Parts: sequence; structure tokens; C-alpha cells
Amino acid sequence: MQCFVYVVCGENHYIEQTNLSMKFLRKFTDKDILLVTDTKRNEGNFDLPNDKILDIETPKHYSNNQASIYLETKLGEILDFSQNQIYCYLDSDMLAVSKTINSVFDHVTTYPIFARDHCFIDQHSPHAMQCDCLQAHEKIRKAYYELEDILPVCQNTEERRKLNNFFSKVKKQPIRHSLDIASYLFRRYVSPQKILHLNNGLSFKKDTRTWHNQNGEIIDHDKKWHLKHINKTTGYQKVNTTWVHKDGHTLSAETPHCTHLREYLSKHYQLELPKKFRHWNGGLFVFDKRSIPALKDWHKYSLELLENPAFHVKYTDQVSLIITAYKHKFENKKKLPVRYNFICDYDDPRLKSMFQYDGYNGKQPVFLHVYHHWNDENWFLWKEIEDSLKHI
Repeated sequence: MQCFVYVVCGENHYIEQTNLSMKFLRKFTDKDILLVTDTKRNEGNFDLPNDKILDIETPKHYSNNQASIYLETKLGEILDFSQNQIYCYLDSDMLAVSKTINSVFDHVTTYPIFARDHCFIDQHSPHAMQCDCLQAHEKIRKAYYELEDILPVCQNTEERRKLNNFFSKVKKQPIRHSLDIASYLFRRYVSPQKILHLNNGLSFKKDTRTWHNQNGEIIDHDKKWHLKHINKTTGYQKVNTTWVHKDGHTLSAETPHCTHLREYLSKHYQLELPKKFRHWNGGLFVFDKRSIPALKDWHKYSLELLENPAFHVKYTDQVSLIITAYKHKFENKKKLPVRYNFICDYDDPRLKSMFQYDGYNGKQPVFLHVYHHWNDENWFLWKEIEDSLKHI
């Protein structure tokens, strides 16, 4: 027997999310669907028969988030394995998008099998730990973009190309274009006129050091002048993609990161992890009765961390999974292919559609993990998801 299982309890948002996820799931599979919940906590109703809902009481002092993690990591003790069942756990924000979804059960093995997360452990660290690094990085990113916003925003690359071609032609044949060069230099640096016009319809504003098309849009700017101006007024100098202040500190738009999680795991669990370590994502995993020992320890370690003030509750199951994987020695064993837990990042330019991701060897996702920007109608991906609902 093969069965999909959800764990959800609490706010109506997550119940509606689960109902939508199940709607996508039913389009592609006739496998059983189970839901594990604490009904006393729920604000809404699931689109599932009562005999497919397992009502499990959770510790009353837990928040709904803690209760969900409690149930998810306890599945090895909650579910029935008497008929050699194989289970596939799904987060409520997983959407099935392929008729091959049942193939996920073919990956069952002797340990609970997960896909890798989409970031390295140091990038996960400021989200998982109760440190100030996330806020500190956000301040740096904000200051970085404030400097970037000083630079003119250029549009219309075709007309910028026309401008560059003009200067390139002049530079290649300076003698032939000597009169054009003399006229340009005089009008830009000597003439009192505030705007310099070229014969091709483009113009240069001297006060802002910007090039414009006939519609007045900025198509290019005197980058050296603007960078020198920023350096003079703020003390920052642009070095590649980083702003460097004269006192030595830097601003960049890099992803927030820190070493606090690795340091904690080293100190308390004797785990020495490299900074390029990719942990697992708990959004989807496959298991059978052979996984029960590992699942029991996952639950035990999760309980240790759930009330630990060093961690944000939301990510304690991912941290406890790292500890479990090393204890049960499956940290270097086969992972679930990423297409079964395809994490959709709003800021990833490689994500082109529900079915296309540049650099992914042409393989299409099986399950989309829409972990943020759910219901965001400004995201092209969510618009595609809504359109696909019309055919379910």
C-alpha cells in the first residue's frame, strides 16, 4: 500500500493551503491520502472524509507551529505499518504538477529519504537561529540598495546600443571623424548649453550626466562621474559588486548568512559541518517501517529543540534532521531527486514557469514547493498555478 500523508493543524490559512494541495494531488493520483492533525486546534475544515483524518492530541502548551512539528516528526509512531505501507509526507505548500508523481514511492529505502534544501547551511543559519544576523544583513542590504538607487536607472538597451555604436565608430576612425570629435568636445565641455544633442536624436544632460532618447528616458550615464560623486558625498567606492567605505566596512546584496548554526551543532552535538554543507528540506520525504528508528530519534531531537530559545520554532525540524541523519549515518547516502521537492524561489531568475527551470538538465518538476509568496498575484508563477486550477 502506498499513501500520501499531510500534517496540518491550526490557522485557516494552512487548512485552505492543504485543500488546494490535495486538489492538485488528486488530479494525478488515485493513491490514498491521509491527514494527521489535532482537530481541537483547527479553524477550518479539510476536504477529506473523516476516516482519512487521524486526530492526535498534542501538548497543550505548544503553539500551532510546534504542534505541527511534533506530529510530523512523530509519524513513525502514529501511522500503521502492518501492511508494509510506504508513505510520502507532503507539506501543505506542495503542489503536484506531473502525472509521474506516484514514482516518488519507488525511492523508498532503509532510511527516510529527503531532497536537499536550496541553500547552504550558513545561509539557513540566520533563519534557524535566534541571532541578530538576519536583521543585520537586512540593514546592510538596505544601505547597499540605497547607494545603488543613487545611480541612474537606464532603459531601452537598443538605443543605448545605438549610442555605443556612435562612439565606437568615432574612436575607430578619429581622423575621419575629427570634426565630429571637435564639435562634441566643444559642446560638452565649453559651450554653456545645458543639453548636448546628437544627430541621431539622442541627447546628453550636463547637470545629471545622463544620456536620453527622444522620449526623455535615460538610456545611459557617465558612470565614472556618478561613482566619483557618490564617493565624495558618502565615502563609498564601488569595487566590483561591493560598496567599500573609506573606513573599511563593506555593503553588499549577498544572501544573509552566519556560522551560528554550525557552531551550535559543533558544541552540543560534536558535528563538524563545512560551510558548503547542504542540509535536507522537510517539505517531502518517503519512508516505510525501516525508517521508524530514525524517525523516533528525529522526534526526540525535535522535542529537545522545540522549546530551545536558541532556535526559531519554524526550522527546528530541519536542524533536528541534521542530527538524526548523522546519528543514523545516512548523511552521505542517496538523496531524493530535487524534482520531487522543487523549491520555487520568487527571486530566482532561472525559474521561468511551472515547468521550466534553466540549468536543470531539462527535467520537469514533479512537485512544486511554493514555500513563500503563496497567493501572490503579482508573481507569474502564482498566476500560472491559478490558471491550471481551471483544468482540475
